[in-house]
Amino acid sequence: MKWILRADHLLPLILLAGVSQYAMIAIDVMKSGGTSLWQLTNDDLDSAGILRYVKDCFVVFISCAWLIVLPKLKLPTALIVRIRIYFIWIVGIIFLGTLGFLFGYSPFTFLPAGLRWILLLHASFGVFILSSSLVTGLQHHKFIFRCLWLFLLIDTYAVILQFITASNLLDLAFGNSRLTGLFSNAGVAAFFSIAIALISFQLDGVSLKKRMIITLLSIFLALSSGTRFASTAVFIILLTQMWELTETINIKRRFQIKIMFVPMVLLAIFFGYQALVKQVDRGDAITQQLEKGGRVANFFEFVELLSTADLGELLVGRGLGIGTNTAIAKNIAEGIDPNLYRFNRLTDNALITSIFQFGLIGATLFWTGIYKFIIFVKPKYSKTAKNRYNCIIIIILLTLMAGSPLEHYFLMMSYATSLGAVYWKDQFAKKLRPA
Repeated sequence: MKWILRADHLLPLILLAGVSQYAMIAIDVMKSGGTSLWQLTNDDLDSAGILRYVKDCFVVFISCAWLIVLPKLKLPTALIVRIRIYFIWIVGIIFLGTLGFLFGYSPFTFLPAGLRWILLLHASFGVFILSSSLVTGLQHHKFIFRCLWLFLLIDTYAVILQFITASNLLDLAFGNSRLTGLFSNAGVAAFFSIAIALISFQLDGVSLKKRMIITLLSIFLALSSGTRFASTAVFIILLTQMWELTETINIKRRFQIKIMFVPMVLLAIFFGYQALVKQVDRGDAITQQLEKGGRVANFFEFVELLSTADLGELLVGRGLGIGTNTAIAKNIAEGIDPNLYRFNRLTDNALITSIFQFGLIGATLFWTGIYKFIIFVKPKYSKTAKNRYNCIIIIILLTLMAGSPLEHYFLMMSYATSLGAVYWKDQFAKKLRPA
């Protein structure tokens, strides 16, 4: 089993599982002369049949497989200690997440939705540990890179066909048509573009310039989805790659170029943001968040909602799964009004959703664990790893402000892969330091 968990096998399979879920349905829609704007219809999603569960099955496989091979892995002592803490932490989270059901705040029917994102988190932690093979197996990077290109080109081709149809039928401009590509909705398509850019960035066995081409194409896909967060995130990756590229320049010119680089980046951010707002045509992102229905306004609305909770609800929450995309989609599919259950509302805020599920006690434990892990991964020896780490953390923080990454397959897998690559790169740099 260990061979299939090697990076050159695991990463293409991760992407294949995510892409294959609704790709055939999206292709059938395009063949019929239609196009998917924002999301596939419920009928289209249902027609996917067993394929719609391929991603969940693969998450279960990774969740079990990394535990099986764990005793055979040679790991640093500090990481072994961290893994032991992780097991205690995750069990504590699950225990606190079930108290809301035991106290009768919510029915147990919400529990599978909660365990679904817990399982994705667990699988992602396994990918983080297994990513050591991504750093040691530079000879496999070209194969992984070709796989990324294959998935990227197929999705780009689908997006171009969808745009041609959308522009002809609906006279929609690029960006505000919110194209889905090979995926169920434009949000997933956007997260795919981030995953491709982040994973390719870690492939040091391929020239940086070639990886930057993939990032540029990922920006195109992010823009096609009409998702401002994804477009910004991939642009940050591109800027980090450009900064890394300056490290290869003659040392005498490097300082001068970096001095020029900073104001150029500031100008690029300013004009890039203006162009993004205009292209996506969804209004100014910052102003919009402050208005009614925006994420900042919603945050205060949900804080006010929490103020109506009784002491038990506030401390232990209403149970795992409450307020998640999976639970609400299930309610709607069954003809149940999600608002029948208190706090069962989409917030686009990971902090609020965590409080809804396992209360202040559970949320404190959960986010403390996440913070400690992020600090643990922080590089100390490799300059390249430090730059990439900062890039990843900025994107993760943006994710938390734009929504909750915990339910999103492509985000969790690419964040785990990238943080793992950064951690292991730093560990090998540590070994190479003179005594």
